[in-house]
Amino acid sequence: MTKKPQFAMVTGLLLLLTGCSPTALLLEKNPKSGTDFEIKKQQGLVFYKQTEDSSAIAKHDEIQKRFTAHFGKTSELKVIVTKTDQVVKFTNTKDYYFRNKKTNPPVGLLLCNGKDKPQLVKNPARYIEEFEKYFEIPFKDAVYYKERKEKIKQLNKQKAQDILDDKFTMNEKLAAKIQKSPYALYVPKTRFSPKCKNNKIVITVYKDVAKKKKTGIQITELYDQNNQITKYTKMQGKTVKEEINYYRDKFSIVDSIVSIDEKGNKTKEIYKYNKNQFAIISVGKKSISLSAIYYLDSKTSLPTKGERYDSDGEMVGFPKSYKYDDKDRIIEEDEGVYKVVYEYKNPSDLNYSNYKKIENKTVVLENIVTTNKKKQKVETRSEGKTISKTITKTLASKCKETKSEYNNGKLTNFYEYSYQ
Repeated sequence: MTKKPQFAMVTGLLLLLTGCSPTALLLEKNPKSGTDFEIKKQQGLVFYKQTEDSSAIAKHDEIQKRFTAHFGKTSELKVIVTKTDQVVKFTNTKDYYFRNKKTNPPVGLLLCNGKDKPQLVKNPARYIEEFEKYFEIPFKDAVYYKERKEKIKQLNKQKAQDILDDKFTMNEKLAAKIQKSPYALYVPKTRFSPKCKNNKIVITVYKDVAKKKKTGIQITELYDQNNQITKYTKMQGKTVKEEINYYRDKFSIVDSIVSIDEKGNKTKEIYKYNKNQFAIISVGKKSISLSAIYYLDSKTSLPTKGERYDSDGEMVGFPKSYKYDDKDRIIEEDEGVYKVVYEYKNPSDLNYSNYKKIENKTVVLENIVTTNKKKQKVETRSEGKTISKTITKTLASKCKETKSEYNNGKLTNFYEYSYQ
């Protein structure tokens, strides 16, 4: 470690610039009896001040009000503004306590990701910049939209172009990893009946099991010799409501998808891979933007982190991290604000039997899935109360298959699959 003086100099410079040295402020034992605020394993901001000097607190108050106005009425990120002598408890991997006392620096902002030791920023002029670095997202309040929206859009466009210009070519080794993955976010799964491996499926939707009441909806799916979908068409009567074309490389990996809506509007998504990441680029007649990017594990090529963007280049929500079990099945999605946990009934199952969305240690949504050869039951609970029970019954005969869907005991749809 003594051989790296340059690293120590750089680290010291960063601490000086950002003021991220909260050692003296954060304690592992409560500095007084009781606490005034608590941040429980979630992302949050804590503002404090210990001065009445208007010139020193003007910028602090301005930025604090912006954060409070933007996040204060949501559960996305907790914002706390402390008064003198108040104590904040951070329930992270370890517990930490902060007390707003006179010996603290005059003003400050504590950043908390719900896991690590919170970080301190002492310079109000750097609050937003350090927030963006720490959480890896832009601060998108009203002022941001007015001043910086076009800049973010151009940065997103440039990133998309850089990814498209990457000269990496798909190889057999990487393709094999992607195809092997039971949880690939970017590989459409085959829907063939195991007994009828043909290249066309026609799906007709009815309102009743007797097939006397038609909805007018008919879906046609075409597949190639590798049982991968190449085209999806949805008709309402004689009108094409939606058409999706899948284009693949020589390894049968999707490299682009072209969609056409009922008005004839065409959108194109390019799927771009390299050994470290996978990205989706949206391309229009005069536009290009990055829609999503996933950072891949070097051994499995499974996504370990994902980011999604809207058409203006703005990140949607927070970056999401992914965890898997020893069979490469997804077991957790963590977006900081909330977490999704997947459970599997049997070691060989590829589909989950339980889905839980957790916010502040509380299960806010849950799906309990029970499956056998002919029936799947999904019970959906919101905050512990059952809000729906969906049953899907499947019957197969030769090269035809039917699926009936019931919600709370009432038939909602009846599907007939014809494998041609």
